[in-house]
Amino acid sequence: PVASAADRAMMCRLAFADCPWAVIDEREIHRDGTSWSVETARELAKEFPEALRVWVLGADQLARLDRWKDVGELCSLVEFAVLSRDGISTVPPSGHRGAHPSDRVEGAGGAGVFDRTARGPAPR
Repeated sequence: PVASAADRAMMCRLAFADCPWAVIDEREIHRDGTSWSVETARELAKEFPEALRVWVLGADQLARLDRWKDVGELCSLVEFAVLSRDGISTVPPSGHRGAHPSDRVEGAGGAGVFDRTARGPAPR
């Protein structure tokens, strides 16, 4: 079963509820038409140039990262927190710097912005 966009946003809010430095950004679920991750990452980089921008995704999507629009640019704009799913590898495809597995977040998907300047450093 696939979670709705609203359910995914709620999972992110719950996963990061104890992390005052995290901001869950929902712009993609409110856009009309196709929403490309790289376009969102560009916007976030302009709005939060000093922030650690972390894109949370499942291992199933990591395995398909080479099919994403402008993935090279996306990898330069964000770091990835990869959630394990059903035994799918969390090792990023070769050539995708910034993609790394995370054992800190479970059950979420979407983008997070971690503002180092306003709220202190985000954990790594």
